[in-house]
Amino acid sequence: MKALSIFQGRWARLVVATGMGWLLQTTPAQAQCTQLVWQDEFDTPGDLSKWQVYEGDGCETGNCNFGNAELQVYRPGNATVTGGVLNIATRYENTVVGGRTYNYTSAKLYSKQASGALQTFKYGRIEARMKLPSAQGVWPAFWMLADPGNWPTTGEIDIMEAKHKNPTSVSGTIHYDAGGWRYSGRDYTSAVDLSQAFHVYAVEWSPEKIQWFVDGVLFNTASPNTTVGGSWPFNDNNFYIILNAAVGGPGTGFTGYQNPTPPTFPPPPK
Repeated sequence: MKALSIFQGRWARLVVATGMGWLLQTTPAQAQCTQLVWQDEFDTPGDLSKWQVYEGDGCETGNCNFGNAELQVYRPGNATVTGGVLNIATRYENTVVGGRTYNYTSAKLYSKQASGALQTFKYGRIEARMKLPSAQGVWPAFWMLADPGNWPTTGEIDIMEAKHKNPTSVSGTIHYDAGGWRYSGRDYTSAVDLSQAFHVYAVEWSPEKIQWFVDGVLFNTASPNTTVGGSWPFNDNNFYIILNAAVGGPGTGFTGYQNPTPPTFPPPPK
């Protein structure tokens, strides 16, 4: 099993797992796209050389809490690689950044750096095998932004977002501009708790459409025919991959309105 791969046709594969974090491993390639163009198997302990591991709270770009009223600060130490797995740990701990106090820490990784190094992609299958976290308020996401980007004009592809404790559903969404910010998405509902085992989350992205899959089951399709005014910025730029686990508070639309009380975590292992 490989951890993160991108195939051309083009396709990418990614795997993430967690009890309180995420783990990346890979899955078998799909038949339509067989040319491997990029992967990270996380088979060297501590090696995150293919990623930019972000540190901060977004305030350095004037976008504190990333515009979502998120409660976490991101720390490189919360992303670890061991045993063929990338783990993104979300912790309840006080951290002060720029005079601002946060009660939660987590991790966020980009497949590109601000300098433009590392990797960006256009079209293909982008796939991850993930075991989702199980904690109230934790907001794991596997997504992509354009490079260069000017959100929402250049678009956003959300391959997987989860918003529930013991999650049984995930969302697949695009964001774009059509006389203002627009988005279109759909939920996948599972018969099982997605935090109890690994599952495969993927998009197949072509010039004409984007399709979302969970364990090979198609649950959403977007195209210029499904967006407002036919807006479709997804042919204009390469995109890079983002992995993160945010913590949503009462003011966070994705988790807070569903879970207005503070996030809770299971006790750490003995």
